[in-house]
Amino acid sequence: MRTLRHLERCRAFTLTGMAEAASKSARDGALALFLCGDVMLGRGVDQILPHPGNPMLYERMVRDARTYVDLAARTNGPIPHPVDWSWPWGDAVAAA
Repeated sequence: MRTLRHLERCRAFTLTGMAEAASKSARDGALALFLCGDVMLGRGVDQILPHPGNPMLYERMVRDARTYVDLAARTNGPIPHPVDWSWPWGDAVAAA
């Protein structure tokens, strides 16, 4: 239920604010980037970088951010670590 409410808030923000911000950024020649979702992805990515932060989490179900790396590896195959700072961005870095 919490996740559903969170997604509804994100969707409402996106629908009401994205068009206005995108229009303004187009006029300014800037890029508007909207991110919405769970920051735990970032906590997992942090754990495979050269100098990871403290993996301790204060969640009900997961207490260690490395758990997210393990879950991703079980689903998608081995994840190298440590990786270069640019590795998580993949082809996005080349496009910039």
